[in-house]
Amino acid sequence: MAQHTNPTDVSTGETPIALSRLVLMAGMAVLLGVGVVGILEQGMEQPIPATFLTEGARIVAGRQGRVAEVLVQPGQSVAPGDVLIRLADERLMLRISAKEREVRELSAEKDRIQAAAEMELEWRRRDLNAEIFQTELKAASCLEQKLTREVEQIAWKERLSAGALLESNPGDLIRPLTLNDDSRFDALLKEDAAAAAVETLETQHRLCERRLEELRALEKSLVDRVRLSAGVSLAETRLADARRELGLLEEQAKGLDICSACYGRVGTTVPDVGDPVQPGQVLVELLDQDQPYLLARVPSRLLSRFAAGTEVTVVFSGEGVRRGEVRNIPLQAVPGSAVHLSDAYVDVQIVPKGRLWPRLPIGSRANIDAETAGHAG
Repeated sequence: MAQHTNPTDVSTGETPIALSRLVLMAGMAVLLGVGVVGILEQGMEQPIPATFLTEGARIVAGRQGRVAEVLVQPGQSVAPGDVLIRLADERLMLRISAKEREVRELSAEKDRIQAAAEMELEWRRRDLNAEIFQTELKAASCLEQKLTREVEQIAWKERLSAGALLESNPGDLIRPLTLNDDSRFDALLKEDAAAAAVETLETQHRLCERRLEELRALEKSLVDRVRLSAGVSLAETRLADARRELGLLEEQAKGLDICSACYGRVGTTVPDVGDPVQPGQVLVELLDQDQPYLLARVPSRLLSRFAAGTEVTVVFSGEGVRRGEVRNIPLQAVPGSAVHLSDAYVDVQIVPKGRLWPRLPIGSRANIDAETAGHAG
C-alpha cells in the first residue's frame, strides 16, 4: 500500500520561512533606500532660496497729526531735505493763529506807548533845556557880579591901606587928601559890603553849578525815566515773550513737513491723505539700490558653511551667476517648517562680491548654491 504525503504538513513547515525571508528583504530595502536618500541629501544639497533687498531708511513721524498731503510716489528718487509728506495739526494751527494775533496786538500797543513816550520825552527835554539855559545864565551873571564885587573890594582895600584919596580937580592937578574919620568909616563899610557880596555871589554860583550838574544828569537818564514811566519797557518785554512763544510754535509746525534725511528711492508710503499719525509711526520706506543684499534662510545644519566672510555663488533667474559674501549672521534662529520639524533656520545676509549684481525689484528671488558655500575662498 502506497504512502501519501499530507499537503497541510508541508505548507505548515515552509510558510514561516518564506514569510521571514520576505520581511527581511523588505527591511533591507527600506534601510537601503534611507541610506541612499541620506547619501544623496549629503552629496547634493538643494539650492537655498534668498530674497533680494536693499539697505534703506525708515522715515518716522516726530509728532502727532493728520496726513494733509503725500508729495512722493513709490519709486521716486529723493534727496536730503525733500518734503515727503505734509501733516496737519488743527490745534497747533489755531494756537499759531492766536499767537500771531497776540503779537500784532502787542506790537501795536508797544508802538502806541512808544509814540506817547517820545512825545512826553520831547516836552520834558524842552523844559529841561530851558531850565538848563536859565541856570547857565544865572551862573554867568553871578560870576560876572562876583568879579565886579571883587574888583570893588580890592579898590577899597587899596584906598584904606594908602591912607589918602586921589582927587582930580578941573585943572588936572592931583593933590593928596587926608582921610578923615567919616571918609575912613565909609570906606570900611563899602569894603565890607563888597566882601559880603562876593561871598553871596560865590555861594549862588556854586548852587547854579550844582543845579546844572543835576539837570545834565537828569538829561542823560531822561530817556530811560520816560520809557519806564510810560511803560515802554514792559510793552517791549511782553512783545518779546509773545514772539518767542510764536517761534516755538512755528518750530513745532516745521515738524509737520516730513523730509528725507538721505538719498534714496521711495519704497512704500504707509499712510493716505486724512489718516491720523502718531509719534514714531513709520511713514515712508526709503531704499538705496546702491546697497543691495540677499536675505537667505539657511538651515541650521548648514550654518557652519556660512561663516561671516564666506564667499557663495548666487544664481539670479534670467540674470546669470554672481558672487556674494556672507556679511553677518543673527544670534537667534527661527523655527523650522512643517517639512523639517527637527531643523531650524537662520536668516543670513549676503552682500555683493566682485561683479555688481543686477538691479532687480525689491523682493525678487535668487538661489544660493549650498554646494559651493564654505568651499569658495
